[in-house]
Amino acid sequence: HFGLAHVLAVRFWCFHPRLFLAIVMDATWTSAELAHALCDKLVAKGHLKEKPAFIRTDREAKIVTVFEGIGLDGAKMASFDNPGPLEMLVRRGTNGEAWLQQVVDALITFLPEDAAKATKKMEMDESTKNELAAAQEKTAQRMARLEAQKEDDDGDAPRGGKGARGGDRERDGGRGGDRGGDDRRFGGDDDEPRGWGDSGGGKP
Repeated sequence: HFGLAHVLAVRFWCFHPRLFLAIVMDATWTSAELAHALCDKLVAKGHLKEKPAFIRTDREAKIVTVFEGIGLDGAKMASFDNPGPLEMLVRRGTNGEAWLQQVVDALITFLPEDAAKATKKMEMDESTKNELAAAQEKTAQRMARLEAQKEDDDGDAPRGGKGARGGDRERDGGRGGDRGGDDRRFGGDDDEPRGWGDSGGGKP
């Protein structure tokens, strides 16, 4: 007779065999094959649902796109001598997704044992430095554009206000001009009789 623990273990094995199998990384893997093996490990660890199927399919497709974009495959994995460069590479190709750390942790388990246990060195190679510099330059340009746009937005309101006040002054000036015109017209009316009177007085 088998004990209850043994029966449960057998059933668990039948439904979750990957938990009992260590997935060994192959240096010949393509990015898609690496992503597939990675998702197998995420499912085994309970970090990724296998059903409904589209959940895993969508996540795996996303990871394949990331790996292909950063050139991560079996050969690249085999070139790392510590987890640092691997983590930097993956983080550079992603946007801080919620599952990012789980992916990084699972990938580290694919590294050769000595590399996986080595002290993490977050050092950048020349290519990474150039890409980082380019990213920083783009960020600086973006910030400059935003700052310029902010200054324009801040400057529009006072100029608009002054323009409005200037328009008021022009309208006031126009009314003043009307008043001035009226004064001149009235003054002309006052002067006109005097002019005619003088000329009339001067006639023989």
